[in-house]
Amino acid sequence: MTMAFRQQARNWRFLSAGLLLLSLLALFLMIAPGPGVRIELWSFGMAISMMRWAFYIAAFTGVVSILALLIAAAGGHNAISGRLALSILLSGAVVTTLYLLRSDATAAVPIHDVTTDLADPPRFQSLSPRDGSPMIVPDRGRSDLTDLAPETRWLVYHREAYGDLGPLMLDLPLDEVHKLALAAAKDLGGRSPPPKSRIKAFPIATCPKAL
Repeated sequence: MTMAFRQQARNWRFLSAGLLLLSLLALFLMIAPGPGVRIELWSFGMAISMMRWAFYIAAFTGVVSILALLIAAAGGHNAISGRLALSILLSGAVVTTLYLLRSDATAAVPIHDVTTDLADPPRFQSLSPRDGSPMIVPDRGRSDLTDLAPETRWLVYHREAYGDLGPLMLDLPLDEVHKLALAAAKDLGGRSPPPKSRIKAFPIATCPKAL
């Protein structure tokens, strides 16, 4: 083994270790955002940025690792193939997972609140939505939504996704309505509510204007 080959081997070991660390960093940036938001280590916006960087880092690392594996194998540096293969697998897993998550997100309706009264939607009373920040409703590149106010975009998305949604009038005691609501939620695949959560039903005359 020549001196030049040994130097190349050291360089390849250093490169493969760096690529593996980058792939692990991308994996961390993909997994950590959710738990971090839950325990209030960072904001939701920061979590989204972390996942975006996870995708970029993983894509870059995966491409470089594939090229490095091909070049190293051609040069007889097979000792690092395991590291590079692991880096490719981790990077590929991160890219694939985040791509699928984004595909699911873009296929979903970009609004959270649903109402049966679009003419006079209920207003938040107990909560302070977005801490006074303006409503953010993306136009998703649609020219018909670009110049509309966020509230109007919300109405458009709501009508497109829940056009047939309306109130259900039941001539039943509230306890019976509560049981029917729970049963309907379970039939639709919902989980049983936690012990501290509440599902409320109100008589029409006393129904508060609150989401």
